[in-house]
Amino acid sequence: FGVYEMSKICLGERGYGDLTSQMLAGSMGAVTSCLARVPADNIKQKVQAGLYQHTLAAITGISRTQGWRGYFVGFQSTVLREMPFSVVQFTVWEELKRRLQIYYSSSSSSSSSSSSSSSRRLSPWESGLCGSLAGALSAAITTPIDVLKTRQMIGDVPRDASTLRAFASILKKEGITGLFSGFVPRIQLCFVGGMIFFSAYDFSLSLVEKAFVTGKKKTSVLQQQHETTKVNDYD
Repeated sequence: FGVYEMSKICLGERGYGDLTSQMLAGSMGAVTSCLARVPADNIKQKVQAGLYQHTLAAITGISRTQGWRGYFVGFQSTVLREMPFSVVQFTVWEELKRRLQIYYSSSSSSSSSSSSSSSRRLSPWESGLCGSLAGALSAAITTPIDVLKTRQMIGDVPRDASTLRAFASILKKEGITGLFSGFVPRIQLCFVGGMIFFSAYDFSLSLVEKAFVTGKKKTSVLQQQHETTKVNDYD
């Protein structure tokens, strides 16, 4: 979220449009998060698959048998999954929020509400609902890549196989249904996760914005008091 927000602001300042900024910022955030997520996923999934008894055993085992590269098995497939996932998720989230605000604006206008209420900020739960729908759609689109990443990490496909060869191996053994294993649970998880993540993100962002605005107001008041004091001293 941090990389996404900062990248979106920087890209917007450089003249990129909203959609382009959102897509590029989502991609940057995805690649950055993979640097931490892939090692953690490798450890977690090897423990879940029963290859190691606990986390510490997985860490030492991977280091001993594969070296530091072992922590980044499946990095390419994870990036291939996370980039389209983040691009779809963030752009759909932003678009759903925009359309919801337009709906509220038109509803307020029809009921002769004030302009200030028509441009109100969405609540965290409304932002979270948009995020849950965006997450579910992203999950549906990227399920085959997620299956590939998981199979690579637990060793179900040859370790030295390229991404295309790994895809072909799963397709040959299990057919098209194999690439969509766990389709429904993944959508359900991302739907719930999207609600939690985006609600929490929007709530935290609103707190930061309020703190920033309050800080600016306090600074302005102090400056005015300082100027007033200087004038009184001069008199």
